Amino acid sequence: MESSTGPPGNHFPVQVGASRFVCFSTEAAEPHFISNLEGAILEASSLDLPVMPATSRKFTGDRNQQWLLQAESNGSGRVAVASMHDGRYLMDRGSTSSISTEAVTSTTPFYWTLTEVKHGVYILSTPAGHRKLTIPTSVGESCMSRELDDDEDPNIFGRILILPSTTEVQNNLRSGAIGCYAYPDQEIYYSVGVPDQIIIMNHLSTLIYAAVSGAKGSTAQWPIEPEDGTQYWKVRSEDESAHVSRPGSIEGQGARVHRARSGMILHIQKMPWKHSWQGIQSVSVDAATYTSTPKLPNKIGIKNETAFDIHACVHSTIQGRGDTRQYSMKPNVTEAWERTSPETVFVSVGSTPGVPRAYLGRPGFVLSITASE
Repeated sequence: MESSTGPPGNHFPVQVGASRFVCFSTEAAEPHFISNLEGAILEASSLDLPVMPATSRKFTGDRNQQWLLQAESNGSGRVAVASMHDGRYLMDRGSTSSISTEAVTSTTPFYWTLTEVKHGVYILSTPAGHRKLTIPTSVGESCMSRELDDDEDPNIFGRILILPSTTEVQNNLRSGAIGCYAYPDQEIYYSVGVPDQIIIMNHLSTLIYAAVSGAKGSTAQWPIEPEDGTQYWKVRSEDESAHVSRPGSIEGQGARVHRARSGMILHIQKMPWKHSWQGIQSVSVDAATYTSTPKLPNKIGIKNETAFDIHACVHSTIQGRGDTRQYSMKPNVTEAWERTSPETVFVSVGSTPGVPRAYLGRPGFVLSITASE
């Protein structure tokens, strides 16, 4: 007996049937897109062969990315997944004992067990239940029906979204903005992007700033407009770190450092909000790192050992003596300021040049800046 809704209290997991995915007015199956939790889409092959592999692709909205969910006629509650492209069925072609097999399309109906594991997130399992449909995030790879590997997270493995073919859904899938479906409560999430690029998308209603580490390309602060604004960092073939903040002195104190994945979009969905000024944080001499430079007894040195640009200025207790302007410094750069006595040094990092920390600058020493937050 198929169940189209969860038990009282929305307790999960629960088996659901094809009736959840029909048009309410006609009760006919409606086309849906099937995505993994990083925006990679299940796509049927356009080749005309008896059995064809299903692959993972970026969203196009074409008919070979649209699927109909159909109920098994015997009332088992299982579902067939039929391509809108040619009517072929998604199937697991492995034997009962197989650990892993390709997911393919065929003219023979195949019925999956569809389970809702949390609100709006599903798993498609073989009737025996030991293999699950997986859509790789690496686009172009074959989709698989397989068991969980030892090093995989069981809370992520095999999770999919099944989304109706509406204009809003298509726009969200095209941009990778799947947080409202998969991660409504998270600060950040990731979706498929562009190879060798890091992209950050801002879903907040306010402007944000971001800086991304990397041996090649800019490590400076860049603005990202609100309401789905994006910024691109090219020549990033490896994962990096992203320093993200809201503008303004108060909000800037809530800066975050996130993993920035090459070939993926980092979506900023929420950020902490400081409702009151917390004051300028200071770092004690014991907590700071200094290197003696006896050859420069009348200079205060600063070295940037973070992965981002830093922004530094050195105060002067003697009016009119010494440069007190703020300067930006690239990673691994050292600069020096003429001073004859210890002075206050203000240093801010990455995306927050207006939110500094205070250090003691010491003539004859280089102050190493290592903290990114």
